[in-house]
Amino acid sequence: MSNSPSEIGYRLFPAIEDFQETFEKSAAQSLARFFVEAPARKWMVFSDYAFYDPQKQSDVFVLSLVPYVVEFDALSAHIQGLSFKDIKHLRRVNPEFIEYLRRAPIANIAVLLPRDRRLVNGDEKGAIIDFFSGLEAMIEKWHESTPQGNTYHTLFLKDLKHLRWLVQFSQANLRLLRDSILVASITGYVLFRAVQMADAELIGWFSDRDALLSYQSKKLHLPLIYQLLNTYYHALCEKAGQPGDNLVLGLPEEVGPVFYDSFLRVPDLVAATMADLNFSDLSFTHPKFGPIMDDLLLSNEKCIFFALRKNPIDGTPEAVRHTLERG
Repeated sequence: MSNSPSEIGYRLFPAIEDFQETFEKSAAQSLARFFVEAPARKWMVFSDYAFYDPQKQSDVFVLSLVPYVVEFDALSAHIQGLSFKDIKHLRRVNPEFIEYLRRAPIANIAVLLPRDRRLVNGDEKGAIIDFFSGLEAMIEKWHESTPQGNTYHTLFLKDLKHLRWLVQFSQANLRLLRDSILVASITGYVLFRAVQMADAELIGWFSDRDALLSYQSKKLHLPLIYQLLNTYYHALCEKAGQPGDNLVLGLPEEVGPVFYDSFLRVPDLVAATMADLNFSDLSFTHPKFGPIMDDLLLSNEKCIFFALRKNPIDGTPEAVRHTLERG
Protein backbone atom coordinates (compact mmCIF):
# COMPACT_ATOMS: atom_id res chain seq x y z
CA MET A 1 0.00 0.00 0.00
CA SER A 2 1.95 2.98 -1.26
CA ASN A 3 0.96 6.59 -1.74
CA SER A 4 2.33 8.55 -4.67
CA PRO A 5 3.31 12.16 -3.96
CA SER A 6 1.61 13.20 -7.17
CA GLU A 7 -1.64 11.65 -5.95
CA ILE A 8 -1.78 13.19 -2.48
CA GLY A 9 0.47 16.24 -2.86
CA TYR A 10 2.66 15.20 0.05
CA ARG A 11 6.18 14.16 -0.82
CA LEU A 12 7.24 10.79 0.54
CA PHE A 13 10.93 10.58 1.25
CA PRO A 14 12.55 7.19 0.50
CA ALA A 15 12.73 5.94 4.09
CA ILE A 16 9.09 6.84 4.73
CA GLU A 17 7.86 5.16 1.56
CA ASP A 18 9.96 2.10 2.39
CA PHE A 19 8.61 2.11 5.95
CA GLN A 20 5.05 1.98 4.66
CA GLU A 21 5.85 -0.87 2.27
CA THR A 22 7.63 -2.81 5.04
CA PHE A 23 4.75 -2.14 7.44
CA GLU A 24 2.24 -3.59 5.00
CA LYS A 25 4.33 -6.68 4.21
CA SER A 26 4.47 -7.97 7.78
CA ALA A 27 3.56 -5.67 10.64
CA ALA A 28 0.09 -4.85 9.37
CA GLN A 29 -1.04 -8.44 9.99
CA SER A 30 0.23 -8.37 13.58
CA LEU A 31 -1.45 -5.05 14.26
CA ALA A 32 -4.71 -6.18 12.67
CA ARG A 33 -4.77 -9.23 14.98
CA PHE A 34 -4.17 -6.93 17.93
CA PHE A 35 -7.19 -4.80 17.07
CA VAL A 36 -9.36 -7.92 16.76
CA GLU A 37 -8.26 -9.02 20.24
CA ALA A 38 -8.62 -5.50 21.67
CA PRO A 39 -11.74 -4.00 20.06
CA ALA A 40 -12.34 -0.33 20.80
CA ARG A 41 -13.75 2.62 18.87
CA LYS A 42 -11.52 5.23 20.51
CA TRP A 43 -7.70 5.05 20.74
CA MET A 44 -4.93 7.05 22.36
CA VAL A 45 -1.38 6.96 20.98
CA PHE A 46 1.47 8.16 23.19
CA SER A 47 4.98 8.96 21.96
CA ASP A 48 8.38 9.22 23.58
CA TYR A 49 11.86 9.71 22.13
CA ALA A 50 15.42 8.71 22.91
CA PHE A 51 17.40 10.91 20.53
CA TYR A 52 21.07 11.98 20.33
CA ASP A 53 22.27 10.54 23.63
CA PRO A 54 25.97 9.69 23.10
CA GLN A 55 25.77 7.06 25.83
CA LYS A 56 23.07 5.12 24.00
CA GLN A 57 23.42 2.67 21.13
CA SER A 58 20.50 3.88 19.02
CA ASP A 59 18.05 6.70 18.50
CA VAL A 60 14.48 5.49 18.99
CA PHE A 61 10.95 6.81 19.04
CA VAL A 62 7.97 4.76 20.18
CA LEU A 63 4.23 4.84 19.55
CA SER A 64 2.14 3.16 22.26
CA LEU A 65 -1.44 2.42 21.22
CA VAL A 66 -3.87 2.38 24.16
CA PRO A 67 -7.62 1.76 23.83
CA TYR A 68 -9.96 4.25 25.49
CA VAL A 69 -12.09 1.64 27.23
CA VAL A 70 -11.36 2.58 30.84
CA GLU A 71 -12.07 6.05 32.28
CA PHE A 72 -9.01 8.20 31.57
CA ASP A 73 -8.24 9.28 35.14
CA ALA A 74 -8.71 5.76 36.53
CA LEU A 75 -6.32 4.20 34.01
CA SER A 76 -3.85 7.05 34.52
CA ALA A 77 -3.87 6.49 38.27
CA HIS A 78 -3.42 2.74 37.82
CA ILE A 79 -0.34 3.19 35.63
CA GLN A 80 1.00 5.85 37.99
CA GLY A 81 0.73 3.36 40.84
CA LEU A 82 2.73 0.78 38.90
CA SER A 83 5.43 3.19 37.70
CA PHE A 84 5.70 6.61 39.30
CA LYS A 85 8.87 7.82 37.51
CA ASP A 86 10.50 7.84 34.09
CA ILE A 87 12.82 4.89 33.69
CA LYS A 88 15.94 7.07 33.74
CA HIS A 89 15.19 7.88 37.38
CA LEU A 90 14.68 4.24 38.38
CA ARG A 91 17.30 1.74 39.49
CA ARG A 92 14.80 -1.08 39.02
CA VAL A 93 11.52 -1.34 37.13
CA ASN A 94 8.53 -2.65 39.05
CA PRO A 95 7.96 -6.25 37.82
CA GLU A 96 4.21 -5.72 38.20
CA PHE A 97 4.39 -2.87 35.68
CA ILE A 98 6.16 -5.10 33.16
CA GLU A 99 3.64 -7.90 33.76
CA TYR A 100 0.76 -5.45 33.34
CA LEU A 101 2.11 -4.24 29.99
CA ARG A 102 2.57 -7.81 28.80
CA ARG A 103 -1.09 -8.60 29.55
CA ALA A 104 -2.69 -5.24 28.76
CA PRO A 105 -4.33 -4.42 25.41
CA ILE A 106 -1.46 -2.06 24.55
CA ALA A 107 0.62 -2.28 21.37
CA ASN A 108 4.03 -0.64 20.95
CA ILE A 109 5.68 0.31 17.68
CA ALA A 110 9.36 1.28 18.02
CA VAL A 111 11.37 2.86 15.20
CA LEU A 112 15.17 2.86 15.45
CA LEU A 113 16.98 5.62 13.56
CA PRO A 114 20.65 5.88 12.58
CA ARG A 115 22.51 8.69 14.30
CA ASP A 116 23.69 10.07 10.93
CA ARG A 117 20.26 9.88 9.31
CA ARG A 118 19.31 11.91 6.27
CA LEU A 119 16.12 12.18 4.26
CA VAL A 120 17.82 11.68 0.88
CA ASN A 121 21.23 11.09 -0.60
CA GLY A 122 22.71 14.20 -2.15
CA ASP A 123 21.04 17.60 -1.83
CA GLU A 124 18.95 17.17 1.31
CA LYS A 125 18.42 20.91 1.73
CA GLY A 126 17.02 21.18 -1.78
CA ALA A 127 14.76 18.19 -1.13
CA ILE A 128 13.35 19.86 2.01
CA ILE A 129 12.70 23.07 0.08
CA ASP A 130 10.85 21.05 -2.58
CA PHE A 131 8.93 19.30 0.20
CA PHE A 132 7.73 22.59 1.68
CA SER A 133 6.88 23.94 -1.79
CA GLY A 134 4.77 20.87 -2.50
CA LEU A 135 2.99 21.27 0.81
CA GLU A 136 2.26 24.92 0.02
CA ALA A 137 0.68 23.92 -3.29
CA MET A 138 -1.50 21.29 -1.60
CA ILE A 139 -2.60 23.61 1.22
CA GLU A 140 -3.46 26.32 -1.32
CA LYS A 141 -5.65 23.77 -3.11
CA TRP A 142 -7.34 22.84 0.17
CA HIS A 143 -7.73 26.55 0.92
CA GLU A 144 -9.93 26.82 -2.17
CA SER A 145 -11.82 23.54 -1.78
CA THR A 146 -12.54 23.67 2.00
CA PRO A 147 -13.23 27.29 2.97
CA GLN A 148 -14.22 26.26 6.51
CA GLY A 149 -10.53 25.64 7.20
CA ASN A 150 -9.28 28.88 5.68
CA THR A 151 -7.98 30.38 8.94
CA TYR A 152 -5.84 27.32 9.63
CA HIS A 153 -4.69 27.12 6.00
CA THR A 154 -3.64 30.77 5.99
CA LEU A 155 -1.56 30.35 9.14
CA PHE A 156 0.04 27.11 7.92
CA LEU A 157 0.97 28.69 4.59
CA LYS A 158 2.64 31.53 6.48
CA ASP A 159 4.57 28.98 8.57
CA LEU A 160 5.66 27.02 5.49
CA LYS A 161 6.96 30.14 3.76
CA HIS A 162 8.93 31.02 6.90
CA LEU A 163 10.45 27.53 7.11
CA ARG A 164 11.30 27.46 3.42
CA TRP A 165 13.06 30.82 3.82
CA LEU A 166 15.07 29.45 6.76
CA VAL A 167 16.26 26.48 4.71
CA GLN A 168 17.03 28.54 1.62
CA PHE A 169 19.24 30.92 3.59
CA SER A 170 20.87 28.23 5.77
CA GLN A 171 19.18 29.46 8.94
CA ALA A 172 17.30 26.24 9.66
CA ASN A 173 18.11 23.50 12.12
CA LEU A 174 18.14 20.66 9.60
CA ARG A 175 18.32 18.03 12.35
CA LEU A 176 15.01 19.14 13.85
CA LEU A 177 13.38 19.61 10.45
CA ARG A 178 14.53 16.17 9.35
CA ASP A 179 13.26 14.49 12.51
CA SER A 180 9.97 16.40 12.40
CA ILE A 181 9.33 15.12 8.88
CA LEU A 182 10.29 11.54 9.73
CA VAL A 183 8.33 11.29 12.99
CA ALA A 184 5.26 13.11 11.68
CA SER A 185 5.07 11.08 8.46
CA ILE A 186 5.54 7.69 10.14
CA THR A 187 3.17 8.55 12.98
CA GLY A 188 0.55 9.92 10.60
CA TYR A 189 0.63 6.71 8.58
CA VAL A 190 0.36 4.48 11.66
CA LEU A 191 -2.61 6.49 12.97
CA PHE A 192 -4.29 6.33 9.58
CA ARG A 193 -3.91 2.56 9.34
CA ALA A 194 -4.90 2.06 12.98
CA VAL A 195 -8.19 3.88 12.34
CA GLN A 196 -8.84 1.65 9.32
CA MET A 197 -8.00 -1.59 11.12
CA ALA A 198 -9.86 -0.78 14.34
CA ASP A 199 -12.77 0.93 12.57
CA ALA A 200 -12.13 3.69 15.08
CA GLU A 201 -14.31 6.73 15.40
CA LEU A 202 -11.60 8.75 17.17
CA ILE A 203 -7.83 8.59 17.59
CA GLY A 204 -5.56 10.96 19.50
CA TRP A 205 -1.80 11.49 19.49
CA PHE A 206 -0.07 12.67 22.68
CA SER A 207 3.65 13.38 22.65
CA ASP A 208 6.17 13.84 25.40
CA ARG A 209 7.96 17.19 25.49
CA ASP A 210 10.83 17.28 23.03
CA ALA A 211 12.85 19.78 21.01
CA LEU A 212 10.75 18.68 18.02
CA LEU A 213 7.75 20.40 19.59
CA SER A 214 9.48 23.66 20.48
CA TYR A 215 11.41 24.33 17.26
CA GLN A 216 10.72 27.90 16.04
CA SER A 217 7.92 28.09 18.60
CA LYS A 218 7.95 31.90 18.61
CA LYS A 219 7.49 32.02 14.83
CA LEU A 220 5.09 29.14 14.16
CA HIS A 221 1.44 29.19 15.20
CA LEU A 222 1.62 25.46 16.03
CA PRO A 223 4.57 23.06 16.39
CA LEU A 224 5.70 21.94 12.94
CA ILE A 225 5.47 18.24 13.80
CA TYR A 226 1.77 18.66 14.64
CA GLN A 227 1.06 20.48 11.41
CA LEU A 228 2.92 17.89 9.33
CA LEU A 229 1.21 14.96 11.06
CA ASN A 230 -2.21 16.53 10.72
CA THR A 231 -1.62 17.33 7.05
CA TYR A 232 -0.37 13.88 6.09
CA TYR A 233 -3.15 12.15 8.00
CA HIS A 234 -5.75 14.23 6.18
CA ALA A 235 -4.03 13.65 2.83
CA LEU A 236 -4.15 9.89 3.39
CA CYS A 237 -7.80 10.05 4.43
CA GLU A 238 -8.65 12.15 1.39
CA LYS A 239 -6.96 9.66 -0.92
CA ALA A 240 -8.75 6.74 0.77
CA GLY A 241 -12.12 8.50 0.65
CA GLN A 242 -12.62 8.33 4.41
CA PRO A 243 -13.36 11.05 6.98
CA GLY A 244 -10.33 12.91 8.32
CA ASP A 245 -12.04 14.77 11.16
CA ASN A 246 -11.44 12.04 13.76
CA LEU A 247 -7.88 12.99 14.71
CA VAL A 248 -7.10 14.72 18.02
CA LEU A 249 -3.67 16.16 18.81
CA GLY A 250 -2.83 16.79 22.45
CA LEU A 251 -0.41 19.61 23.22
CA PRO A 252 1.65 19.04 26.38
CA GLU A 253 1.82 21.86 28.91
CA GLU A 254 4.97 23.96 28.47
CA VAL A 255 5.91 23.67 32.15
CA GLY A 256 4.95 21.44 35.05
CA PRO A 257 3.39 17.99 34.82
CA VAL A 258 1.84 16.88 31.54
CA PHE A 259 -1.79 15.85 32.04
CA TYR A 260 -1.13 12.47 30.40
CA ASP A 261 2.28 12.02 32.03
CA SER A 262 1.60 8.57 33.50
CA PHE A 263 0.71 7.17 30.07
CA LEU A 264 4.11 8.29 28.78
CA ARG A 265 5.70 5.73 31.11
CA VAL A 266 4.78 3.10 28.51
CA PRO A 267 6.68 4.43 25.43
CA ASP A 268 9.42 5.70 27.78
CA LEU A 269 10.05 2.13 28.98
CA VAL A 270 10.26 0.72 25.45
CA ALA A 271 12.29 3.59 23.98
CA ALA A 272 14.87 3.56 26.78
CA THR A 273 15.34 -0.21 26.51
CA MET A 274 15.73 -0.28 22.74
CA ALA A 275 18.06 2.74 22.77
CA ASP A 276 20.32 1.00 25.28
CA LEU A 277 20.37 -2.38 23.52
CA ASN A 278 23.71 -3.37 21.98
CA PHE A 279 22.66 -5.48 19.03
CA SER A 280 26.10 -7.01 18.56
CA ASP A 281 25.98 -8.99 21.82
CA LEU A 282 22.41 -8.22 23.04
CA SER A 283 23.73 -6.52 26.17
CA PHE A 284 22.67 -3.47 28.20
CA THR A 285 24.56 -0.85 30.18
CA HIS A 286 22.25 -1.34 33.18
CA PRO A 287 20.61 -4.51 34.55
CA LYS A 288 17.20 -2.81 34.84
CA PHE A 289 16.71 -3.20 31.09
CA GLY A 290 17.11 -7.00 31.09
CA PRO A 291 13.68 -7.84 32.60
CA ILE A 292 11.98 -5.44 30.19
CA MET A 293 13.53 -7.23 27.24
CA ASP A 294 12.95 -10.74 28.62
CA ASP A 295 9.46 -10.30 30.07
CA LEU A 296 7.90 -7.70 27.75
CA LEU A 297 9.60 -7.24 24.39
CA LEU A 298 10.78 -10.73 23.42
CA SER A 299 8.34 -12.88 21.43
CA ASN A 300 5.53 -10.38 21.89
CA GLU A 301 3.44 -9.75 18.79
CA LYS A 302 2.11 -6.56 20.39
CA CYS A 303 5.64 -5.08 20.25
CA ILE A 304 6.69 -4.26 16.69
CA PHE A 305 10.16 -2.99 15.79
CA PHE A 306 11.44 -1.18 12.72
CA ALA A 307 14.80 0.32 11.84
CA LEU A 308 15.56 3.01 9.31
CA ARG A 309 19.03 2.56 7.86
CA LYS A 310 21.19 3.15 4.81
CA ASN A 311 20.92 0.52 2.11
CA PRO A 312 24.28 -1.35 2.22
CA ILE A 313 24.52 -1.33 -1.59
CA ASP A 314 23.67 2.21 -2.66
CA GLY A 315 23.31 4.08 0.65
CA THR A 316 19.71 5.15 0.06
CA PRO A 317 17.52 5.38 3.19
CA GLU A 318 15.36 2.29 3.72
CA ALA A 319 13.31 0.57 6.41
CA VAL A 320 13.54 -2.96 7.78
CA ARG A 321 11.57 -4.81 10.42
CA HIS A 322 13.32 -6.34 13.44
CA THR A 323 11.91 -9.37 15.21
CA LEU A 324 12.99 -10.15 18.76
CA GLU A 325 12.39 -13.82 19.55
CA ARG A 326 13.54 -16.03 22.39
CA GLY A 327 16.54 -18.16 21.50
